Amino acid sequence: MSIPYELWTSEDMDRMLALLPIFEDEGFVPAAWIKFEPQMIDGRLVHRLPYPEYHEKVEEFRSLCFGSTCRIDPYGVLPEDPPGTEPGLDTARVITSEAEIAEATLNQIRRYLVLCVRAERFCDGYIEGQLKLGKIQAALRRVAELRKSDGDV
Repeated sequence: MSIPYELWTSEDMDRMLALLPIFEDEGFVPAAWIKFEPQMIDGRLVHRLPYPEYHEKVEEFRSLCFGSTCRIDPYGVLPEDPPGTEPGLDTARVITSEAEIAEATLNQIRRYLVLCVRAERFCDGYIEGQLKLGKIQAALRRVAELRKSDGDV
């Protein structure tokens, strides 16, 4: 069973959509990777894994996904999901391409955005990858399109 969620307010959508021109800018660099040289510690060679230090606007995006009305249960099944979609990781397979983004509902887009932030917790650089592929930008363009066609969603 899904966790109840509130509607995504137009104010919060506007805050998210304000990031789109920044993310679409050709010179935008979403993250710098912090790398470490191996070090000798207590006679042992220690290697530390690199990690991304995200641009402040990506951090704002992350904050909006969970700290605003954009938040939605990332693992809950929506009425508009394809038949057979199961709660849990199955929901991450609803949107995997820009073609699916172009047909997605507002709630499916919300869930995709929240899943991107959730995936970052388990895979450093996931959000950067989605931005470099243009999928987050496509999702935000879809939000703008849905708002335009439905008025204030």
